[in-house]
Amino acid sequence: LLLDADYLKSVYSYYGHAVGDQLFESMAARFETLLPTDSLVARKGGDEFVALCRMPPGTAIKAWATSVMVAINRSFRCGGIEIPSSCSIGVSYAQSSIRTHEELELEADRALYFAKSTGKRQVSLYDAEIGAKIHKGHVLASDLENALNSEGVGVDFQPIVDLNNGHILGAEALVRWTHPLLGSVEPQQIVAIAQTEELGQALFQHVLARACLHARDWPGQPFVSVNIDSGELQRVNLAATVSAILAKCDMPADRLWLEVTESELLLNSPAVHANLAALRRAGVRIAVDDLGAGYSSLSYIGRYPSDIIKIDKSLIQACDVSASSKIMLKAMKALAEVNGFEVVAEGVEAPGEIAAVRRKGL
Repeated sequence: LLLDADYLKSVYSYYGHAVGDQLFESMAARFETLLPTDSLVARKGGDEFVALCRMPPGTAIKAWATSVMVAINRSFRCGGIEIPSSCSIGVSYAQSSIRTHEELELEADRALYFAKSTGKRQVSLYDAEIGAKIHKGHVLASDLENALNSEGVGVDFQPIVDLNNGHILGAEALVRWTHPLLGSVEPQQIVAIAQTEELGQALFQHVLARACLHARDWPGQPFVSVNIDSGELQRVNLAATVSAILAKCDMPADRLWLEVTESELLLNSPAVHANLAALRRAGVRIAVDDLGAGYSSLSYIGRYPSDIIKIDKSLIQACDVSASSKIMLKAMKALAEVNGFEVVAEGVEAPGEIAAVRRKGL
């Protein structure tokens, strides 16, 4: 197994080496306890751990690796600070001693690359299909910069509707890319490739500009919502960059929402705090996206400069019949009322879900 931890570098940067080392040691200890007792576990370098395990015959390898990832992804408490955890895992295996350790490690590394290219918190088990997809990933990685420069990357829009009257209040910009040879590329893969190839800033600015140019001329002046990742949230002068793009597009700041995922928001960084506060001072509104999808405490949300919470669709689906979803929606409504947040419910599709969301007053 190769395990890549998403937040180690950021923790070292923002909390110092004492807290970073404690998180590293805690993560390593947790990883080791989840593996068979005779496993070899080590830090490969940087943010990666490697483990060599002998598994009982008949083990469902991917299911077991997924359980390891879920356990690692529970938050840690280090130096009195609760820090969210996020990792991806690549796995390779052999059923005989013919395969060498070097071959297995190379395949696990390729599987990890594939897992990370599809988004955070993924497990990938190497096989021939993964090998072909990795080749596709390398092609996409080499072509993404040209697509950004040639306007090959575009946006579609998903409306955000007032359930009381059916009026469209705004729309979320969704990145789209159709590769000339490989066809449509999944949005999460576009984002993951951009981060891997250090094109995250270029992708964000491109999508923001395209979204604002479209939204500027919409009748009734509804808002437009654009996703932003943790890398951009930690960038110096983010608010000035966003304000410059808005000015160039002749788009008022109060018509822009920036969506931050729950897991990225909970990385307790002074840079993130400063950027969110500066953006709000400039008139931009901040939405916490995918609330309820992570492993963190809801009590954290009220500590951050934000205006809107977007309830993850996993809690909306079947909320008309799921008792636990009903309880979570009730808690989120209370959280919103206490903090003065507006609420958006994501993925409302079925009539029963619409009725359940209305009953909760969302």
